[in-house]
Amino acid sequence: TAAMLMTGLFYAQGTSVRKDLAAAEMWIRKGREMGDPDGDATLRVFLAVSCAEYVTGQAGVVDEEKAKAMAKEAEELGDKDVYYRLGDAYTRTGKHQEEAYACYEKAAKNGIIAAYSAMGLCLEAGIGVKSDIAKAVSWYKKAAEEGDASKQNGRQRMRRENPSASSFFISRYSVKKKSAFPARFFSNKFH
Repeated sequence: TAAMLMTGLFYAQGTSVRKDLAAAEMWIRKGREMGDPDGDATLRVFLAVSCAEYVTGQAGVVDEEKAKAMAKEAEELGDKDVYYRLGDAYTRTGKHQEEAYACYEKAAKNGIIAAYSAMGLCLEAGIGVKSDIAKAVSWYKKAAEEGDASKQNGRQRMRRENPSASSFFISRYSVKKKSAFPARFFSNKFH
């Protein structure tokens, strides 16, 4: 059964074989069904990574419905970060900002600190949602309180530059760019 999981991973990564997520999924599910003790964890990671690839097209095709189904299953298997990564995938496409916001919102409900920061940025700059500085400050504050020091500095800057919390827009994250998210949100590292 371990050989089934490994075969699936080879197909998922395109290592020594042509990348084929359908074949990867079939082999990983087969190994899991045969009772491999690493089956759940392997499937969870595969689903979490592949759902983002179905959004960005790295899977060879864009299939948002498949991506959403995979994300839901990964979450059911215990991956609390999956919606944060899916939100990042949507932001990398430069499209579907509302979907990115919805994913970050789900991740924030799962307690993902990086999602708190993403929520703050979305609300601050009006990405996928109407700009709301008071809510942005609240999310930045929550991120800072949970240990994301970079958001604490951002919150202090917002207060200094816009104490009334009226309309504020970060020009360096202008929506005119391909994506309104700074480079740190494009990391392929899992959180």
